Amino acid sequence: MNQARSRLGAAGTTMAAISVGGNTGSRVTTTEEYNGISWSGGGNLSEAKDDVACAGTQAAGLCSGGG
Repeated sequence: MNQARSRLGAAGTTMAAISVGGNTGSRVTTTEEYNGISWSGGGNLSEAKDDVACAGTQAAGLCSGGG
C-alpha cells in the first residue's frame, strides 16, 4: 500500500482489491486500489473514517459504518 495505516476497510480479491479509510494516528479519507501488482490512489472518502466494514469486489463493493 502507498500509505501505511491501521483499522482500514478492505474488499475484493488478491488480483483486484480496495482499501478504504483507516488510521495513521488520526482518521484518513484515503482509498487505494490494487491491480494484482501495485497499489494506486482512488477517490477519497467525503469524511475521514476508520473501522469501516467492506464487502464485495473492487468493481462492485460496499463499505459502511466506521468511526
